[in-house]
Amino acid sequence: VEHIDDLIKKGIKNFYIQSHGESSEFIETTGEIYKDVINKALEKEEIDLSDKIADLIDLAHEGICNGYYFGSTGSQYHGRDL
Repeated sequence: VEHIDDLIKKGIKNFYIQSHGESSEFIETTGEIYKDVINKALEKEEIDLSDKIADLIDLAHEGICNGYYFGSTGSQYHGRDL
């Protein structure tokens, strides 16, 4: 989520959030977070991610990762103690 602004500036128009098998709370909250960040990025508003990343970490069963953003597949960078 912290790279949305950069991705939009580079012309990315579609984002996919893996949600297969996730709870309705995960899907709703994650969607709201990304929608808010995307809208603020499009409007060139300041984006405060501190609470948003914490909320995503709390929802993720196995932590969150950057996907392919840095050229590798899913390097975990925010883990969660189970």
